[in-house]
Amino acid sequence: MGGEADQFHTTRWTLVMASAHDQSQAGRAALAALCQTYWYPLYAFARRGGHSPPDAQDLTQGFFLHVLERQTLSQVDRLKGKFRSFLLACFQNYVSVEAQRAHRLKRGGNCRFVFLDLESAENRYRLEPTDYLTAETIFEARWALTLLTHAFDGPAPGVSGQRERIRF
Repeated sequence: MGGEADQFHTTRWTLVMASAHDQSQAGRAALAALCQTYWYPLYAFARRGGHSPPDAQDLTQGFFLHVLERQTLSQVDRLKGKFRSFLLACFQNYVSVEAQRAHRLKRGGNCRFVFLDLESAENRYRLEPTDYLTAETIFEARWALTLLTHAFDGPAPGVSGQRERIRF
């Protein structure tokens, strides 16, 4: 077995494209799946960057709101690199801008948020090594573990269609 079918793709590009361009229920489900996949690696990145748990939560939630409002995912081009690199660069820019503004987005309001298990996030973060890993290394490691978890658990709820394979 060594053909094209045996190769894995690094990103579920159908989810990325559906969340960027599809305003239907399927597009919203795809966006929710992406948010649930990437929120913890971004949260861990913010925590490793020195932000408190509430600030890291606010930054992560605010970032996803920012992505929605600005339709950032429509700028993704799979030919220009990895989706996670694009997302991390966008998050770093967002955190930098938020630091310059020196205020946080408040939770709630008229916005609907995707459920993020924030309670377990801090418990998971406490298990992170503290001595030698950079924020970028933590992001990459947590992305990979999240990806493996999703691969074993199956497709995200509400997302239909053919599952894509994932290449490391």
